Amino acid sequence: MTSQKDEQRRWVCRACIRKRNPCPGNFDSDGIQNAYNHLFSEHGIRAPFSKTKGTAEKKADFLSVKATGQKSIVEALKLDLHNPREQAIANTVIKRFDRDHFQRLLMNWIVARNHSFSIAEENELREIFDYLNPLVSVRDVNLTHTTMKEKATSAFKQHKQKVVEVLRKAPGLIHISFDGWISGNRHALYGVCWFFRDENNKPCKVTIGVPELSVSHTGTNIAAEILDVIEAYQIQDKIGYFTLDNAENNEYCYGDNWWRAGIRWQD
Repeated sequence: MTSQKDEQRRWVCRACIRKRNPCPGNFDSDGIQNAYNHLFSEHGIRAPFSKTKGTAEKKADFLSVKATGQKSIVEALKLDLHNPREQAIANTVIKRFDRDHFQRLLMNWIVARNHSFSIAEENELREIFDYLNPLVSVRDVNLTHTTMKEKATSAFKQHKQKVVEVLRKAPGLIHISFDGWISGNRHALYGVCWFFRDENNKPCKVTIGVPELSVSHTGTNIAAEILDVIEAYQIQDKIGYFTLDNAENNEYCYGDNWWRAGIRWQD
C-alpha cells in the first residue's frame, strides 16, 4: 500500500489483517528483513524454500533448542527442508502452535495453584515443555516472572467488571469474612472473602482481595483497607454479616468507621 501522507510504499501483513489485528504489521518496502522477522516471530511463517531467511528465523534454526539437548521441530519430525512438501508440513505445524494460548494456559496454572511467578523460569519445567513441543523454545514463548506478573495483573483488571456484575445481580446480601496474615517476607496481608448466592441461587464463596496493611494494625486502619475493597466492588448497600475472630482490633473496625462510609445494618 502507499501512504497518503508521504506517498511511501509499505508492506502490510496479510496474516495480521486476517486475524483482524487493529494494528497490523507494516514495513518499509525498501527492505524485507523486518517483514520476514515479523512473519516468523508473530505468525510462525517461514521464508519460502531457497529464499532468504530473516534474522529471527536464522536465530531459531541456530538455537533450535539444542542447548538443552532437545530436537528442533524439523529434527523431531525428521523433515527435509529441501523438499518443498516437507517444508510446507513444518510451516503448518509451526503456524498451528498458538503462543498466546500456551502462555494463557501457563498463567492460569500458576495462578490457580498459587505458585510463585518465578516457577515459569525453572529450567526443569522448561525442559518438559521442550520435550513435549520444541516450538516452545523455537518460538521463544517461555515467560519470565516479570511478564507473568504483568499478564496476571492485566487479566485481573480485564475481568474485574464481570465480578462486579455478578455481585450486582446477587439476589441477597453479601457476607464478609477477613483475617490477617504475615507472609514469609514480612508483608502484613488481609484475606477478604465474600459469601453470597448468585442469580441462580447457587451458594458462592470467593477470595475477593488481599490488601496489604503497611501501617499499624489499628481497627481504623484495618477498616480502611476493607472498605476500599467493598467500595471497589460497589456492594455498600448489600452488606450482610461479618465473621471475624475475637482480636481486639477487629472490634474497633466497626462503629464510626462503617457509618462514615455509609454502610448501615440492623442489629
